[in-house]
Amino acid sequence: MFNIEITQEEFYNENDIKCIYGKITLGEFHEKFSMSLSFWKKDEYLRQWKKSLSEAIREGQSCLITSMVEPIKDNYIFCWPIYNEGDYLIFQNRILFLSDLSEEFKLENLNDYVGERTQYDEDGEKISEWKLKKEEVNTFLQSLS
Repeated sequence: MFNIEITQEEFYNENDIKCIYGKITLGEFHEKFSMSLSFWKKDEYLRQWKKSLSEAIREGQSCLITSMVEPIKDNYIFCWPIYNEGDYLIFQNRILFLSDLSEEFKLENLNDYVGERTQYDEDGEKISEWKLKKEEVNTFLQSLS
């Protein structure tokens, strides 16, 4: 089963930034996450998720942004890269550090910043991954229309 949603639970974080909680379900795995509302509002997250899920199913790789900040001010974006592997989509959880990019961040280039799928980090540790059938993600995507 796949699901990603935004709750109605708004709050201010330790830096006094307005946030809301989101929740992602990948099979048996569930995670609640904090989403900044300082740069994007709820509708922008939903629009990006629809676009990214469609791209992942059709084109090969994409990325769900789960907390977007102002790229000029901040140095990170919380995201879930998605890799297309035959009948499956592979999800990883990542912090994209904008200072590591070789160019200025542009949202339209997000999929390029994700890079090729790697299963081990720079220390040789296995990266956590969740593998779902494309049809599960497509069922969710169709429910959004």
